[in-house]
Amino acid sequence: RIYPGVSIGGVRLGGRTQEDARQALQARLVPVVNAGLVFTGGDVTVKVAQTVLASDPDLARSLYSYDADAAVAAAYRLGRSGVWPADLFTALDLRLRGRALDVPLDLNVTDLRDALVGSFAVAENPAEDARLAVAADGTVTVQPERAGRAFDYVAAIRAARQQLADLDARPIAVALRADAPRLFAADAAAAAARAQELLATTTPTFTYATQRWPLPRETFARWLALRAPEAGRRGAPLALAVDAAAAQPFFDEIAAALNVEPR
Repeated sequence: RIYPGVSIGGVRLGGRTQEDARQALQARLVPVVNAGLVFTGGDVTVKVAQTVLASDPDLARSLYSYDADAAVAAAYRLGRSGVWPADLFTALDLRLRGRALDVPLDLNVTDLRDALVGSFAVAENPAEDARLAVAADGTVTVQPERAGRAFDYVAAIRAARQQLADLDARPIAVALRADAPRLFAADAAAAAARAQELLATTTPTFTYATQRWPLPRETFARWLALRAPEAGRRGAPLALAVDAAAAQPFFDEIAAALNVEPR
């Protein structure tokens, strides 16, 4: 039997067999799992179920899960290391002071963040970085940055993890905080001038054997983006960079023409 003084999630397991302890712990876990996670922020309240559904039922997955078997096994091992002086001391200490263990928890942070962003994005106004804008005649200007307010998803997920560990099903507050831009128009003069210079020259043509893929100027203009300097210092000149996501479709077209499946 588990030694007196051991508890998990507020469930006293001392004196119970492992099977009895497992059933008692499962009875405590079931309502927590069924309740899901409730988040509140601004005027938004959303309940996130424990299971993430998919169009194909076989692809459904758990957002979070507990390992009751591992928790009970850890409780049973207390005072049973095989070293009798240490085990005797542990057994006495458990009786005098008790020991509260956590249930091993597996939390899918990526899916939880996606669920929160999907529910709370309509109620936030994130900051916007300064960015390049290219007119039809090729003139480059810098659109100014804008401060905003955004929900603190990192803190909300941290609170969710702690409450799940505590088997606490109370609503979790999602704080709306000031959101500052990272790229500022005042630092973009040199990058904008470089972009203007590049767009005034001939854009490249990509070739392979007899095939050619000229890069239109308007397409190239959409690739140009501002990037923070490596040091990340406020007030340092911004660098000019290529937006990989914007460039990807152009190179995907080339790859589709050149890639040959092995046979």
